[in-house]
Amino acid sequence: MKNWFEHNSSAGWTAVEASEDGLYGVTVLAPIASGDKPRVVKTVAMPGVQLDAEALAGLSKKISQPGCPWVLTLGHKEYNILTVPEPAVLPAELEQSLRWSISTTIDTPVDEVNIAWMQIPSVKQLPNRSKQLYVMVAKKEVVNRYNAIFQQAKIPLQAIDVRETAQRNIAALAGIPEEGEALLLLGKQGIQFSITLNGELYLDRFAEEPFYHSVQTGSDAKARAAERITLLLQRSLDFVSRSLPFIDIKRIHVAPMPDHLDLRELIAQNLSVPLETLDPATLFDLSLTPELAQEENKALYFSVLGSALRFMKTRQHINLQTRQKSGYDSTWVAPAAFGLALLSLLGFAGMRQTEVATAQKAEAASAQQLQQAKAKLEAPKPQSDILGSEIAALRPQADAAQRILAQAGNLGSLNGYAEYFHSLATISEEGLWLNNVSVDQAGKSISVSGRALQKESVMRYAQRLNARFAEYGVQFTALEMTPETVGKQGDPKAQITAVMFKLY
Repeated sequence: MKNWFEHNSSAGWTAVEASEDGLYGVTVLAPIASGDKPRVVKTVAMPGVQLDAEALAGLSKKISQPGCPWVLTLGHKEYNILTVPEPAVLPAELEQSLRWSISTTIDTPVDEVNIAWMQIPSVKQLPNRSKQLYVMVAKKEVVNRYNAIFQQAKIPLQAIDVRETAQRNIAALAGIPEEGEALLLLGKQGIQFSITLNGELYLDRFAEEPFYHSVQTGSDAKARAAERITLLLQRSLDFVSRSLPFIDIKRIHVAPMPDHLDLRELIAQNLSVPLETLDPATLFDLSLTPELAQEENKALYFSVLGSALRFMKTRQHINLQTRQKSGYDSTWVAPAAFGLALLSLLGFAGMRQTEVATAQKAEAASAQQLQQAKAKLEAPKPQSDILGSEIAALRPQADAAQRILAQAGNLGSLNGYAEYFHSLATISEEGLWLNNVSVDQAGKSISVSGRALQKESVMRYAQRLNARFAEYGVQFTALEMTPETVGKQGDPKAQITAVMFKLY
């Protein structure tokens, strides 16, 4: 196991999540010495309780720990995670560029969401592939509601996390250096499957499946649920073998689950890699929290334990928390800024005279150099210079031919694009139909166009399209929609309003 902790790590974190069944919280402290495990010192469960200020204050009395900031883990329905090409912009412009990129793929105005992002770090192993980011998106109203609850309970909320990075943290603890770590969680919200390498998240798949309660009805329901889960795993492993071949997966770890949900044997029957149960006791020091020895509790606390590992030295922790305003008093900042500007202007005026003299000398030197260059050009050229000029004139054509040769190996795919069209055929949306599909840039760029009866159908279709084609490294980042009226002109009863659209 890799050492993910530094000697000067923060004391620890207190994490809380509000699930459909109630509130769950833990406090996890960083290891004291090298080789020690993170220590789970406090846990609390409040079944059937919804998150409000009163409940949070009561929970805080049981798990709050001096020096440990608080993090809230969102539920899957409270945010979206998108795969987006990394814009080639300055760091200061990245957020604005990402907001523009996702504006056509979310159903909320982009200025009404909070975003956070992390790199999919495959650039070292696949330098010719375009860089991509995971972008997490949560509505501001959701974030603001949680902030208000924490403020009313007088608890400072330091971070808002998501389940993908919480699971990534646990996978980092369980993983072996230079070996892919596949981790499967079967929870009440659905199936979450992640693949990490050296503590970095490369692939996440989530399927909202109603299997959690249905499997209690009998063996047939269990078999159907196992079938769906196995299919998700097979597709994900196939994607990794094709698109991320440097990741070697030798096993799939399965997070703890209640006894009635034990589908391991059914899932393992049709997989090429073995399944192994992941016991939190092998990753955490649970000596102060013996209640976590129970299988049911291991499953309930799994995600919130991962969120409490923010003291780990992985470089990509995300935070959907609203940015806090500066604590400086603006009545002092404004005059100070004006004073600095005034000093700058006075200094500039003092230096201006010296700069003018320097500029005049530079201009005279430049004029002399220009006259010398002109004389050289007007002098007769030796034969070698004439030949050099002809070579220089032909160089652009040679460079263009070289670029064509360099790209010849990437002009197409020996396997064709049957999988693309098969995927398009499996994605349907009521009241929407396609009339054109175009594949360009050796399969890296796809555009689809068609018509829909409602613009909302187009937005839903775009989201599902991006989720499906992420497996091929293809992302739809632009959307054009044009309303049109179909029917006889002048006959309002016969006219139907539709939308022409293009996704690319």
